[in-house]
Amino acid sequence: MIMTGDALVTRIADCTNASSCNTIVSVPNVPSRRARTGRVTKKKSVPLREGVLQRAENGIRRHWVLLLILTIGIAIRTWEFGSFPPGLNQDEASTGYDAWSVLHYGIDRNGFRFPMMFVSWGSGMYALSGYLAWPFMLIGGLNVITVRMPHLVLGILSIVAVYGLALRCIDRKFALIAAFFLAINPWHIMVSRWGLDSNVFPGLFLIAVLLLTASLKKQKLLPLAAVFFALCTYTYGTAYVIVPVFLVLSGLALRRWWKFSSATLMLSGGIVTALCMPMLLYIFINQFHGTSIELPFLSIPRMTGPARFQTVSTVYGGQWYDLWRNLTILWDLLLRQDDGLGWNRILPYGTLYPIGLPFALLGIFSAIGTVKKSAGKHPLLFPLLWILCCIVLSLFQRVNINRINIIFIPLVFFTAYGVYAATKTSKVALAGIVSVFFLFFTQFAPAYFVHFSGKAREDFFVGLPDAIAAASEATEKPICVTEGANMPYIYALFAEELPPHEFVNTAVVTNPGNQFQFVSHFGRYTFGLSRCTEKTYGAYVLNSREERHLYESDQYRIVDFTDYAVAFPVAS
Repeated sequence: MIMTGDALVTRIADCTNASSCNTIVSVPNVPSRRARTGRVTKKKSVPLREGVLQRAENGIRRHWVLLLILTIGIAIRTWEFGSFPPGLNQDEASTGYDAWSVLHYGIDRNGFRFPMMFVSWGSGMYALSGYLAWPFMLIGGLNVITVRMPHLVLGILSIVAVYGLALRCIDRKFALIAAFFLAINPWHIMVSRWGLDSNVFPGLFLIAVLLLTASLKKQKLLPLAAVFFALCTYTYGTAYVIVPVFLVLSGLALRRWWKFSSATLMLSGGIVTALCMPMLLYIFINQFHGTSIELPFLSIPRMTGPARFQTVSTVYGGQWYDLWRNLTILWDLLLRQDDGLGWNRILPYGTLYPIGLPFALLGIFSAIGTVKKSAGKHPLLFPLLWILCCIVLSLFQRVNINRINIIFIPLVFFTAYGVYAATKTSKVALAGIVSVFFLFFTQFAPAYFVHFSGKAREDFFVGLPDAIAAASEATEKPICVTEGANMPYIYALFAEELPPHEFVNTAVVTNPGNQFQFVSHFGRYTFGLSRCTEKTYGAYVLNSREERHLYESDQYRIVDFTDYAVAFPVAS
């Protein structure tokens, strides 16, 4: 049975507490058969299969609203997965190729063995998202789907995790609202469908915070939470601020209000410190111009250009006077829900939908009141600390949606809490507000799959990998590739699955020392039509919109690949 949106939101509204979604019928205290007759009655044995099926049926009856929310969330994230966004962005191609290269050859394209950070373009990219793709690459090889799979899986798990966090903070009604809002959130849907390395940070941090709140009842879970907090530092440079600030504040709260033992806190802190040591060494080496550390099964590389954390943060450049300006940039971003980057948002839906921010602010202030009433000892304290750390982070860099991606899950969480707080006494109001969000979602979905696919073409270079693969298969001669793409050389490596040793030994960089280093030649490839005049090439990969007309003559046979084309010289 498929429910309509109205039926779903009405059901969420009816779940006013943890037990109201299930009917509990009290029965009289009837004596058992043994008490009445004195005889022992053998229990009928239930086949194992029937027992499993019965438990599954009971679970579905109990959690069918959550299952329906998950169905919606999974459907919007998996529909035509790999085709939307169309093509392949250069950053996901870079991370994907380097991860595949390490998996099969033990080195990335810059020659480092099992690096904890990919050198990538010269300023570094975070390797964890690539390593998380290894199981999928072993099964499906190197392609768009396998590169994006870790983000899809983590996106789906995040819906379950935010339900668990909300359940531990308040009750089942709030948990269902929070899960539903994350399932239909436009920002979260978009980051779950493509492979930018930094987009695994919010999901991993959410799991870490969930485990931390679970440790309030079972302290032994705190060391496991520490593992996930440490992993976050390998996902994005913003974690260098978020993780230590959050852990210090949380540790003080756990000690004061929940009376965690010193041994548990010290063990968890030791786990974080030990697991973060390679990242700390990476920061030290690149900040103070040290030498790369290369071990048989781990490399801590010095970037060939300025490290990304140095160019993004205003503090590393000594621009302390920008702190207040950076904070105003965050506020402006949250108000407009737009940073001008097409892969981050679709207008007018933004990151939270147009009506989301007022409810998020209401939720934050309501949560502050709840925590104050409990004298600090309330699980809502930790999502509030999460938001506080994001504000601290925004002081140290000029944010866009990518750079402050860690703030959006707690904003969705507090949007749900704002709706929950505003509708405590009215199921009708709750159903109405949730229906409005669902209406925005029904408009966002076609906008994503129809209009966004056209606007995203320039950022995802649709057809370029296929064009390079076709050129490579058709000729053994040198191949000339257009510069009408961002870092076109990575698409040659990705499309042909070339061994990294070939690139390491033959690559020619035109701007060494830059944070984004361009490769003009490697192997049989030359990049840039202006460099392809001295010898005969077996194929020319072109940007269709800008360069196709240059080869429209009887001397060439042109084959189109969406936004790119291949010109093959015709034998005379």
